[in-house]
Amino acid sequence: MYHGQGKCTFKDGHEYKGMLKHGLLDGRGQFKWTDGTVYKGDFKENEITGIGQYIWPDKSQYKGQVQNGLRHGKGKYINEQEGVEYEGMWEMGLRHGEGELRYKNGSVFQGQW
Repeated sequence: MYHGQGKCTFKDGHEYKGMLKHGLLDGRGQFKWTDGTVYKGDFKENEITGIGQYIWPDKSQYKGQVQNGLRHGKGKYINEQEGVEYEGMWEMGLRHGEGELRYKNGSVFQGQW
């Protein structure tokens, strides 16, 4: 079984660099999909779970808590192309709970999702 720091290239072209434990992605690492999406952060037994950052090909990004590969918990999402920034709570990849949405034009919404 693979154990420690390593690099994996999968058949579909995805890449992982980081910690492995008993052959599983486990610890800090970086996963890159073939479409250019990158995740840097925590992994637990092959799952993207913990604290991390997603960067998408359109340069939008998310920094915060993740669970099973989804935004879940406290985090911040920025999309400069659309001119929006959201900081607050997430559940299963969706805004949920207390948060603040700011627009490039200066408009702000604070409240519950």
